[in-house]
Amino acid sequence: MGVGAGRQRVRVGLLAEEGVSFRMAKALGHELPQLLNERLSSEVEWQVDHRCESLPLDEYGEIPLIDLAEKRQGLGWDIAILMTDLPRRTGTQPIVSDYSVELRVGLLSMPALGAWQVRRRTRALVVHLAGHLLEDQLNLDGSCTHLGRHFGRRGRLTIDRFYSDAVQCRRASMARDGALCIFGCRSALW
Repeated sequence: MGVGAGRQRVRVGLLAEEGVSFRMAKALGHELPQLLNERLSSEVEWQVDHRCESLPLDEYGEIPLIDLAEKRQGLGWDIAILMTDLPRRTGTQPIVSDYSVELRVGLLSMPALGAWQVRRRTRALVVHLAGHLLEDQLNLDGSCTHLGRHFGRRGRLTIDRFYSDAVQCRRASMARDGALCIFGCRSALW
């Protein structure tokens, strides 16, 4: 996090695979600084970068968050959010996102957002992930990570997986079904 003109600067990176995810990341890249300013902190100078790139899958078909963390550091981003077109689930339950505060990375699964109001839901989820990843550094009050009002009230339950440290991320990337390695699950109605 840099400092510019007395304000803290935060570089948010959106890394997306070619296709729907990249088109969404590109569109959001222009509106996210204002949105992050409104919903997270107006005390921060927000910088949003987006890149079209894919990370290789591991032997279990998962995208390891540790690889994403290395990419984030190499690009000089304070946090990184990978937007993927791959469906993610534990059992029959769709997983909307995975994130690690320690690694300062998040992963957003576009198919789990459904087909209705995808742009609005993606915006809300990116802000939600950024809020979790930066909550301690920016002294956020936690209200910014609530998704309910942005996702509607359809009663559909989704899972947001949280890994408290890099060891848990490694264990999760080694688990075949991921169900054994869900730590600190959070759910949101949409």
